[in-house]
Amino acid sequence: MSSPASRPTPLPPPAEVRLGDALSVAFADEPAGVYGFARVELDERGGQARSLVAVFAGGRPLALTAGQAPLAPGGLGRDPIDGGGLLLHDDDGVWSARFAGAPDGIGAFSLDCEPVLPWLGVPASDEERQLQRVSVHGELQLPSGPLAVEGTGQLTLSRQAAPGAAAVTRDLAVWVADRLTLDLSATRERAGDGIDTERLQAVVIGHDPPSVQAIEEPRLSTTYDAEGRPLRVGMELWLTAESAHARRVAGDVLCAATLTSAAGRWDCAFLRWRTDSGPGIGPYAIWRSAPGRS
Repeated sequence: MSSPASRPTPLPPPAEVRLGDALSVAFADEPAGVYGFARVELDERGGQARSLVAVFAGGRPLALTAGQAPLAPGGLGRDPIDGGGLLLHDDDGVWSARFAGAPDGIGAFSLDCEPVLPWLGVPASDEERQLQRVSVHGELQLPSGPLAVEGTGQLTLSRQAAPGAAAVTRDLAVWVADRLTLDLSATRERAGDGIDTERLQAVVIGHDPPSVQAIEEPRLSTTYDAEGRPLRVGMELWLTAESAHARRVAGDVLCAATLTSAAGRWDCAFLRWRTDSGPGIGPYAIWRSAPGRS
């Protein structure tokens, strides 16, 4: 028994990012060997917009920063979201991302995200999750000078049903050219360390025409390096419990970095993926909150 992919009703662009939301943009220009992930979380309790940014070039971190900025009084509306060194802005449906870079300006980028798909709602653990595949165009500052970026990427909006409940969150995406997107999210609460405490949600998104197929039984296996960062990843995506075969996906890390703070540990990596639909690229981000901070 199999469940067919559904033709989704496109969602309008998020008219207003709200307190408690997290908005991220990830991008890859594989021919240039540059990758980036930027996230802003709007902390309702602390009245802060907190950002995490990782930029890679040549397999190494080019910039790795955490920032924060006070939230504007009176709500966000459609104003640019300032995460402290990272600015995200919706300009009539085309999001832009501007990052100041490291203190010396290295890793700074200015990118426009042109929609490839409409905003789509996907199942997720304990949150409302929307995503949009985009093409990315702009400029990245390397030590040798500016580099034109032409690549692929994804915007993701997460709206938690129970903010702060998860001790570990994992989010990954696989971008297979302009044909397919795989998206997986997982949460693990503080009680218990076993894999049985983790809730996984995964979807397969077709591009032409747009379609969303929920995976009933996703399985995720990660091999870590000596520093605790992802090294190799495998997925088995069982469409239903009765499926005779699973879609199998495997990935090897191209670059990875870790940022630690009093709030927790953030690992961000980009992987080259192997799928039955062809090779892919995409990010894998893991957040582990510090004890007492979940």
